[in-house]
Parts: sequence; structure tokens; C-alpha cells
Amino acid sequence: MRPHSPHSISMPKILLGAALCFSLASADVALKPLHAGLAVEYGQMKGLTFFEPGGNAENFTINRTIGWISQSATIEDRMDVNLALGGLFFQFFPFNKGFDYSKVRNSAVSIGQASATYKFGEVSDPSLAVSVGLMPYKYNPDSRNLGEYLFRSTPYPNTTINGSWDLINSSYSSTKGVLVEKDLFGGKWKNDLIVSLSDEVFPLNDVNLAYVTSVRLGFLELGAGINLNNILPNSPALSTPERNFNSYFTYNGVTYFGDDLYYKQAGKFFAGEAKSLRDSKSATAADSARANQLDQIDTSYIRQGNLVDSLNRADTAGAPSRLKRDYYTFKGTLLMGRASLNLGSLISDKVDLKLYGEVDVLGWANYPIFYENRNERMPMMAGMTIPTFGLLDNLAIEVEYWKNRYPIINYKTLQNGLPIVNFDAMNSPSKSIDITKPYTSDDLKWSVSSKKSVGKYFSIDAQIANDHTRPIRFDFSPYKYDTMLDKNSWYYILRLQVNM
Repeated sequence: MRPHSPHSISMPKILLGAALCFSLASADVALKPLHAGLAVEYGQMKGLTFFEPGGNAENFTINRTIGWISQSATIEDRMDVNLALGGLFFQFFPFNKGFDYSKVRNSAVSIGQASATYKFGEVSDPSLAVSVGLMPYKYNPDSRNLGEYLFRSTPYPNTTINGSWDLINSSYSSTKGVLVEKDLFGGKWKNDLIVSLSDEVFPLNDVNLAYVTSVRLGFLELGAGINLNNILPNSPALSTPERNFNSYFTYNGVTYFGDDLYYKQAGKFFAGEAKSLRDSKSATAADSARANQLDQIDTSYIRQGNLVDSLNRADTAGAPSRLKRDYYTFKGTLLMGRASLNLGSLISDKVDLKLYGEVDVLGWANYPIFYENRNERMPMMAGMTIPTFGLLDNLAIEVEYWKNRYPIINYKTLQNGLPIVNFDAMNSPSKSIDITKPYTSDDLKWSVSSKKSVGKYFSIDAQIANDHTRPIRFDFSPYKYDTMLDKNSWYYILRLQVNM
């Protein structure tokens, strides 16, 4: 879901139109109470990573005002129709002294839900439920912030996101398509089949097919799922670009990536590291020896880059013996497994004490150069709800360990439409990252979230975390990379909310 600037859209007119549509109720249409809410959020994001020159993201301020309205109706007892609209005032990320957009308040309007659900069989205990439209979907009821990777992630390149438009209570995905639900044994065994369209990440309009199941056995709940991401491409040429700089091939027994700039960027990086050592006023003999080693690495990468360049040129010119190339693809199979122990239920229904976890594989297939180790595409999340005995509605602590070889940066996808790692990060203007070795500064993520209701309509949410939140940039899309790429990055946010 991507909100739009409301300059040409009147929010009151949209809400009035929605209300008029539902007001056409007859004896067969039962309108449910209209729900509305307002929220104010304030917080700070600290220690962020920022690659572009001229920006200041070290202490980005979160200051947002949010409003929403939702209406539901039941038609002939079998079909539920849901519509939700929302809008917010916010600031674009990051603050940049050279751009006007970062100095003013901005606004956006979006449809949060527009769906219909039809129940087959007995209305009170349907044999099947089919939903169509745009709808929120959540398969892990325990997750407060981290987790829910199956529909919030991509396999190639590996990316995931915790929040952008929703910063608190964002642990769900927005699905556009068809959801078929089948519950068995009184709801203890749940089965969901989801056919959805990709409309938030490139390539757009590809069809995804997923199955999610869970079973509850007393105080233990187990869940599993599979998501065939981009299984039916809208444009095969976009889902698997057959271009030299999206290819890999074997030459003289060695496998190479098809873009010579990858090797030349690596050489440039190591040349810069050697120069820094030599230019240091406190350089030692050991530093000089290390600089000489870096020179050799630089030379090796440059040599490989020149070889790839010459082979590409020969292929383009129609060499008699063309290289056999394979190509990276956005297609991928994502797998999920989760478990939850409701230990509090062994004491009392009022004791909120749970241990829960989730493990996913974001891309089962391995590919040379960038995606050789499946273990590097396996985020693992563990969480615990802590009983506060009425002091708070809930309090949850979550941690994530993800030995992702690369930082989450999807420049190549957004700018070039390629399912490859962003190797340009090795020579960015503000921060350089050596992607020829594992990047470990962002392997551990954590989150603490809580909620307190005050009376019937008012609530206070608080969250402090180092996660995969990506603020909104000037084109109304989430930022192009994780901004919390360092172990010292973190943010806090406080949300005051009124529900009506």
C-alpha cells in the first residue's frame, strides 16, 4: 500500500463518499458501528547510517499526526465488507539542508483496507471463508514488531521491513488478492491459501502463491508456511533480466559475476584502504605490510574486472564461442516455521506469559557469488511477553539474529531493476562497506514494546528498538536501505491514541 499526496484529494469528501456508499443499507445489509481514531507520535532515531552526501540522519525526529476511519457491513449474514481510510502528517527522511521537502510538513492519504469476505456453510461455523481485495494479513499473533518475515521480505536480494507508514503495531503485511481460510477441529487447526499480487516491491504485478497453517495443542501452538514469491511473473523479462550485468558464468573453471564494475569497485575500495594506511601519520611497519597486501588484493580484483569486461565485449561483438550465462532472478521460495508456548495459561488466563519464536528461509535456492549460503538467508526471532499484573496491557521483548552476509540495501532493485546485491556500497560518498566479506554490524536486532489503556477510548503505546524500520522518503516510498545498519543504532517512539 502506497499513500499519495492529498493535494488533489479531499479527505472529508473521501470519507463522506464512503459513508454514503454504506448508508444505502436495506433489510439485507447490516451496518456495524463506524470506527475512527486519532494518534500523535513522537520519537527520535539515533546513530543511523546514511550513504548519500549532504544529509543529516544522526538524530532524525519522528513527529507524526494520524487519523483514520473504518466502516464494516454484513450483507445477507454471509458477506462482510470492510473499508478503512487513513491520513497522516509527517516529515520526509532524511533532513537535508539542500532540499525544500525536508523542511516542511508533508501529508498523505491511503486506503488501509477494501475487502469482502464470503462465508460458506453455516454462518456461525463456516466450512470455508473467501476474502477478496486489499486486506491486512497476520499469521504470527504473538509478534509485536520483529518476525512476520514470510510476507514482509524478499529473497533476492534479501530485504525485510518492520515499519515505514506504521511504526507501532506494524507487525503484519498488506495483501492484495484472494485469501481462502479453512479451519478444522473447532479452529484449532487453521489453514490459509493466499494468491496475491506484488504491488509494494519490484517487480510489480507478479503473482505470489502462499500457504500458511497453524495448529494449537493446549498451551503449545505450531505454525508453518511457504510463499512462492513471483511464481507467475507479469513480465518474465523483468522478473529474470537476461542482461550481462545480471548474469554469472564459468570461464576456465572459475565462476564470475557478469558486471566488471563489481570487481573494479572492490579494487577501488581496497586501494583506498591501502592509501589510508600509508597516509596515516602514526603508520607502523605493520601498517605498511598490510597496505602492501591490500595492493595485491586490489590488483587481483582489477585483473578480474578487466577479464570480465573483455569477455562481455567479445560476447557483444558476436564471438564464435559465446559464454553460457545464467541469470539472477527475483523468483524465490520463502519458508517459515514458528512456535509459541503460552506458559501463562498454566497459571491463569489473566497471566500474559508467552515464549515464542520464528525461523524463516528467505530464498531456498543458492546462486553463485552473491547467494551461495542458505544459512545467510535465515532470520531467527525469539520473543517473550512479560506479565505486569494490570500495570500495562502488554509488555513484549523480542530479539532477532540474522547472519545476513550483506547489509539490506536495495539500490540495484529500485534503480536498475536487478535482483543483485548493491556492490556500489563499497564506494559510497558517506560510508563504504566491504561486501566481499560478511557484514556483521547489523546481525542482532531487538525491540521492546508496551501498551497501556486509559479508560475506554484512550491508550498509550511505547516502543524502543533497533530493527528494520525504514522512514518515508521524498517520493512517498520507504527508504532504499535499512537505516539501522550499526549495532549502536536505535530509536524510541511514543504514541498517544484515541479510539472512537
